[in-house]
Amino acid sequence: MYSVSLPYMDDQPTALHDELMRIANNLHDLKTTIDQHWKSYEESSKANPSVAISDLRTQVPIRVETKPQRSKIEIAWGIIKGTLETIGIVAVIFYTYFAYHQWQEMIQARHQTQGSIDAANRNATAAEKANTEAEKRFQIDQRPYLWESSMKPLPLAVNQRVFFDLHYVNYGKSPAIRELGIGKVFFGKDALRQADKWFDKLGDKPLATPQTANGILPPGIPADPEKTVSRTTLQSDNILTNNDLAYLAIHDFAIVAVPRVDYFDAAGNFYRSDICVFQFASGAIAHCRTHNEIR
Repeated sequence: MYSVSLPYMDDQPTALHDELMRIANNLHDLKTTIDQHWKSYEESSKANPSVAISDLRTQVPIRVETKPQRSKIEIAWGIIKGTLETIGIVAVIFYTYFAYHQWQEMIQARHQTQGSIDAANRNATAAEKANTEAEKRFQIDQRPYLWESSMKPLPLAVNQRVFFDLHYVNYGKSPAIRELGIGKVFFGKDALRQADKWFDKLGDKPLATPQTANGILPPGIPADPEKTVSRTTLQSDNILTNNDLAYLAIHDFAIVAVPRVDYFDAAGNFYRSDICVFQFASGAIAHCRTHNEIR
């Protein structure tokens, strides 16, 4: 007796294919067996039936059987054959239907899972980006800002260099660490041009590596701009002559002072302050049109 059972649905398309092939092979074997029995039956039906002929001298007609009678076994076998074929076809149809729908559900679930994973990855990336941006905004808000609070020249004298006192403070919210600065004073007819060349020569490279700079300037604005934590004096390379002193007394832009300060915050971010001031003939101090910036 042939029976068909629905197998456990695996979660892989290969298992589904193997089950369908197994059922197809079983049905093929069943059909082959039934066809062989049916062929034998048809061959036996085509054979000439035995006919009894009597040569009796009588006027009574003799009944002659010209068609074979199907036995009960053959009739039962035909019913069983049809039933088995019907059961097999119905089983395959139901199996294929349920297997196909389960396979579709499995694919849909896999797509939904992948979609959830992708959404989670996007959310994680967005959260990480938001945290990074928030950290950058916080660092910018808390960064140190070094700038001058007072710059003025010392009294001029013949056969002396030109000196500029520089006071600067940290206007930011966090300490300026590994702070290092340099500066120069230029005087004469081309003082501004000399300042431009000085900045061009420095370029954008740091003044020193973090290991060689060790200055620290905490935040805070003093009440007196000339009483600061940090103070330095810039000087010129050349010495004043009488002619130089006479020229400075009647010309603007004749004395220019230029400091540069590099520093870092606690997170290791690099910053720079470039300052350029000049003196009028009256003695007033003003900032140059260029070379005044905080990076």
